Amino acid sequence: MINTDDMTKEERVEYWQMVMEDFSDSNKTKTEYCKENEIPLSTFNYWVNRLEELKQADEFKADRFVDIADEIAKDHPISIGISDPMMFIPELVMDYEGVHILINSSTPMQLLSSVIREIGNA
Repeated sequence: MINTDDMTKEERVEYWQMVMEDFSDSNKTKTEYCKENEIPLSTFNYWVNRLEELKQADEFKADRFVDIADEIAKDHPISIGISDPMMFIPELVMDYEGVHILINSSTPMQLLSSVIREIGNA
């Protein structure tokens, strides 16, 4: 097993994906494969679970977001509002990765944090 401490998260994920492909091609049991490749079984199992979580998260994101072609977005802007605009008076307008976010002092910070995180993940 190589030392992955100096790798970025992305490199580590890529490395373990290759390990899992190699294991799958080997037709060996986990125990045999880990012993031959000097991989602790607990580390192997951790990465089996971690890669599955990442796969499910990617599938979840794919189900939640739809890519819109630039030309369609220009012709048909998307606007999300509230039913009575008089009830909401923005105190701050943020532009985050091309998305305008209007907030005021009553905007829950947890909601704002969630919105920004989802935009970053899109």
